[in-house]
Amino acid sequence: QTNVRILYLDPMYLQDIILRLAFINKKSRTYLLLLVVFFNLTQLSAQVKEGQIIYLHTVNLHKRLKPEDEKMKEMIPEFKTQKMHLFYTKSESFYKDYEDEEDDLQATNAGGGGMGMRFMRPKSELYRNYKTKRKVESKEFMGEKFRIEDTLTSPQWKLTNESKKVLQYTCQKATMTDSTAQKAVIAWFTTEIACGSGPEGYGSLPGMILDLSINGDENQYTAIEVRPNLPKNEVIKAPTSGKLIADKDFKKMVEAKVKEMGGRGRNRNN
Repeated sequence: QTNVRILYLDPMYLQDIILRLAFINKKSRTYLLLLVVFFNLTQLSAQVKEGQIIYLHTVNLHKRLKPEDEKMKEMIPEFKTQKMHLFYTKSESFYKDYEDEEDDLQATNAGGGGMGMRFMRPKSELYRNYKTKRKVESKEFMGEKFRIEDTLTSPQWKLTNESKKVLQYTCQKATMTDSTAQKAVIAWFTTEIACGSGPEGYGSLPGMILDLSINGDENQYTAIEVRPNLPKNEVIKAPTSGKLIADKDFKKMVEAKVKEMGGRGRNRNN
């Protein structure tokens, strides 16, 4: 009875339970294996197959400063925040700015005091199809709209046994290190939502990412609302407008323009 209860609450420990069955007699093992299969199928049938998630994206601006720019902390707020919106079915997702947000990003110091600033943000949309392994991204840059089409890749996630609650969902911890972009990523995903998507370009896990952090609290995405249905007449589809460009060419163009303007080459997603 105890094992069945643990499995129902935390299906992520399925493999561990099955391994433990090897140490009991054959007859009991058969009954317990049938229970494992039954409760696993019950959990799968209870998964949310479509819906929408609202994330709060928080960026720590002070942590992005180089040591020589320490004095700039007095000139800029510590955090900027914005809401993002993800629509999903079992095999597709569409990620964009939250429509009810104001056109500018909100930025404040810790505790909400001090100077506030507003940042103009470029519009972007990201469509992903996990069945066809295809993604289409729409981005604005320097007043022009671009469309980037590419193949979905699966990051090298490392799954752990750690778990926590995000809203009402039980989530499992996964980690990844991107040495090229110098990012340490921690994701908390739930198998209670069938789609393996998440904020920005992160996903390809056994469930939906509800909490994501990049380089500690430098970049944080947290689900603040999960709605188990799509808006009426909402159809998830890939963006079709904008100039078609390869991802590597788009990045080169951005880097060249930022260098020309004396910037550092970081966009809002990094």
